[in-house]
Amino acid sequence: MRLPADVVPPLEVPAASACGRKACGALREKGDLEEALAASTRSLALKEKLLGPDHPSCFYAHHNQGDILLDLGRPDDALRHYQAALDL
Repeated sequence: MRLPADVVPPLEVPAASACGRKACGALREKGDLEEALAASTRSLALKEKLLGPDHPSCFYAHHNQGDILLDLGRPDDALRHYQAALDL
């Protein structure tokens, strides 16, 4: 059975999640915050799509997004993601 191109099998979620986290961390360390934010946004969107927005795995994605936004000097946006993480 072939899956549509936009569907990622559930077994690939941990691998994609780990890659997203590592990419965000590496980009942040390098100082490429805009790219880190883009990678973090993709990672969060993938988790929400595959696991649902209320899944506990989304906690870390929201927290990481908040950290990057704070680094970018966007505390209001960061707070929104920190609050979303706490709401989980």
